[in-house]
Amino acid sequence: MNDLDLTITPANILTMMPRLSAHLIERVKRGNVAVKVSDEKRSGAQNRLLWAVLTDVSRHVVWHGRKIPQESWKHILSAAWRGQQTEIGINGELVVFGQPTSKLNKAQFSELIEVIYSFGAEHGVRWTDESMAVFEKYREAK
Repeated sequence: MNDLDLTITPANILTMMPRLSAHLIERVKRGNVAVKVSDEKRSGAQNRLLWAVLTDVSRHVVWHGRKIPQESWKHILSAAWRGQQTEIGINGELVVFGQPTSKLNKAQFSELIEVIYSFGAEHGVRWTDESMAVFEKYREAK
C-alpha cells in the first residue's frame, strides 16, 4: 500500500475517517507507522498571488537606490515578517537565513501576503491588473 495524503475538513471528516482508519490498520499490520498531522500547505492561488505581488513590488520600489528582483524581495519581506538569523561564514562573511516560504501553511502564507500588501501600500506600489485578478481569485478560494 502506498502513502496516503488526505486533506480533512469539517465538511468531509465523517467520510474520510473510515478511509484513514482502514489505511492505518493495513499499514500497521506490516510494521510501525509514523503519522504526521499538519496544517494544509499553501495553495496554488496563494503561490500565484505571491509572485504577482512580488513582481509589482520589484517594478515600483527603488530600494537604497536600486531595483531589486522578485526573489530578493521574497527574502527581504519574509525576513521582515518572521525575522531572520545571521551567522558568520567560514570566510568571515555574513550569512543570513530567512523564512523559507515553501514550508508555510495557508494561514502563515496569508500573513506574509498581508505584509507584502502593507509594504507596497507604504511605498507607492501600483498593483497591476494581473495581481489584482489573482488576489480576487485567491479571496474567492479562501
